[in-house]
Amino acid sequence: MSRWFFRSCRLHSTTFFKCILCLVIIYILNTILGVQYYIWSERSFENEYHLTMTQIDIRNIDENKPENILGLPKYIISNRFIINNEYLCNHGNSVTFIQPHLLILVKSAVENLKARQAIRMTWGKNEFLEKNNIKLAFVLGTNEQNFSVEKESQQYKDIIQIDKIDFYYHNS
Repeated sequence: MSRWFFRSCRLHSTTFFKCILCLVIIYILNTILGVQYYIWSERSFENEYHLTMTQIDIRNIDENKPENILGLPKYIISNRFIINNEYLCNHGNSVTFIQPHLLILVKSAVENLKARQAIRMTWGKNEFLEKNNIKLAFVLGTNEQNFSVEKESQQYKDIIQIDKIDFYYHNS
């Protein structure tokens, strides 16, 4: 009986220590990668704009330009584009502007060419989209390997690329 008890205790203590070790590793990775701030911190107006609600007179806020009073958010995503694709809704030129009934933006990683191709070959076929007045665009960030999507953009004319590294926090 006592042998069984000690084996059982040893087994449970080993499992317990493995769980503790896993939690410590996860905590360290979160700390190193900086993800803990985005997951566990409370996001509020005060944190985003460095202002308290008592410092703002809402009567002075212009509806069209609230940033004149509020300033810009602390974590604003870049609006600079590597591939702008300004003629996405113009059939590739500046003369024929067609306002789509629906614009579908698909977030894609730079290296996911096969996934984008699969979409283009299935529900994202040009014939179907044009017939239903729908536009499809893939929104990409950059990657550390500087993988270029210029050729793909020139061929399909459905790529928009911003100058931010493709990172989970930038998905918004």
